[in-house]
Amino acid sequence: MRALLNNFDPYKQVYNRLLSLMLTGHDTDKIEMIVLGGTRDVYPKSYKIEFIKWLYDACNHFDEFLEQVEIDFSTPKAPRYTTTEGLSIIYPATIEESITRNESANNRIIWLTIETRPEYVTHENCQLWRELGVTRMEMGIQTLYNSVHEKNKRGHDNDAIVKAMHLLRQYGFKISTHFMPGLYWS
Repeated sequence: MRALLNNFDPYKQVYNRLLSLMLTGHDTDKIEMIVLGGTRDVYPKSYKIEFIKWLYDACNHFDEFLEQVEIDFSTPKAPRYTTTEGLSIIYPATIEESITRNESANNRIIWLTIETRPEYVTHENCQLWRELGVTRMEMGIQTLYNSVHEKNKRGHDNDAIVKAMHLLRQYGFKISTHFMPGLYWS
């Protein structure tokens, strides 16, 4: 819902979430960032890097953002900020700079989770996820029955799940899995 309200702009989503947390008295010095919404690995590598960079940049510059915007606290609804135009925030040029800056930022991402599927867990993707600071993977397993995988055209089987889990553990990721009770043919 937050993505829809912010036209899927990562900066706006992060700014608005941090703002709502701040206004309700929550500390935002240590952030568990969870990127929901499907398999990130279907996107081009450049977009994956750019998207994660936006998350770091929004956290790194949240204080600058607050200094530059006027927020109407008199409305009965929770304040939302819906534009990043006109802000004079200078973001780093590279993801490496953004991650390094985040290590000492006031709003540090200490836990970064993205979603994937077993067939996308490769050495190349694991290396990229680690470079981007990802700490936990949510993986859509859905079922442990190969016949249900096949009937639902999941694109993987149990062998792929076992290999993916092993590889994720080798790279030191925390892992959470998704299951879908009641799938067709189960």
